[in-house]
Amino acid sequence: MASQSTSSLHWWTTTEKSLLATTLGIIIIFGVCGNLLVIIAILRFKRLRRSLNSYLILNLSISDFLTASLLMPYNLATVLDLSIIADDGFLCKIGGILSYPLYICSTVTLVMLAIERHIAVSDPLRYMSRVTARTIAIMIGYSWFQGVLFVLLFAIMGNIEFSTHSLDCGVAWEGTPLWLSIFALFMNIIVPFFLLLIMSVRVLIIAVRQRKRIDIERFGVNRTNRKKSVFSGLEGKATVAVLVVILVFLVLWIPFLITRGLLAFTQIYTPPIIYTSVVWVLHLNSVVNVLIYTLRRSDYRRAFVAIIHCISLSRSRDMERTATIELSAREVSVDHIESAIEMRKSAATITMVS
Repeated sequence: MASQSTSSLHWWTTTEKSLLATTLGIIIIFGVCGNLLVIIAILRFKRLRRSLNSYLILNLSISDFLTASLLMPYNLATVLDLSIIADDGFLCKIGGILSYPLYICSTVTLVMLAIERHIAVSDPLRYMSRVTARTIAIMIGYSWFQGVLFVLLFAIMGNIEFSTHSLDCGVAWEGTPLWLSIFALFMNIIVPFFLLLIMSVRVLIIAVRQRKRIDIERFGVNRTNRKKSVFSGLEGKATVAVLVVILVFLVLWIPFLITRGLLAFTQIYTPPIIYTSVVWVLHLNSVVNVLIYTLRRSDYRRAFVAIIHCISLSRSRDMERTATIELSAREVSVDHIESAIEMRKSAATITMVS
């Protein structure tokens, strides 16, 4: 069967291979370097670890880093030489199985982030008692447990084989028990996506309502000041960053789910490059998270700059503080000089009048 499918296989053209390899190579570089920056920043700087949700972000970055450093190079190798997996051999089985735990871990971690932000926004007074270090540890542990659980189930009962339609290896639902297929679909796609969508919308609605109520009490009907204060502060920025990460995650998953749905439930022909391209789009999740943190969180930006320039955040703050003190001293000196001049002018005027 392997030889039969190999003989009728659509091999990548030189143009397709160059385009796919170049694109994935760029994603790998940014994914590895960017997530490594996030991991080092959180482990290096205590300020980033003060918020417990930073550990969930760390877990997400570790999962994305492993995806960029292990899974993506495997995908790149299969594009460059499709024959290494076209025979349904060992590399096909291993690569097909190991792609699932990282995706599952990232998805579950985002669900945990959404739940944590929902508690922070909806019940801030009891946040510290409800979201503890133990709670975060359980969330992180469960994200990996679910990934490992399905790897074991697929390895024991699933049918991992090469697909001549998508030109990759994965679970062939035809040879997999129906209950396992439904269970995996329900636990890894349907439930997480609905939870992410519902939690994100609720967090957004609650946050906007609370902020508007606070702003009305503080600024009255001044709409300009009110707009400036929406989602301000460290907690507000953290909430916005998480919401953007979740939104981008959902958007990037949509093409993959559509194409896989067409492959599983219809006879519509889709070129293999489309299937591979949507997987590449899915891999962008490993890169965009870093960009979101950089654009939305000034504390992460300072940490990244400090790491790149090999200086600590404390030194950066000392430099800023010193510059501020020097500037203030100069302003005070100028004020003293101007005051002295005014006093002399006043004294001269009084003398002339008298």
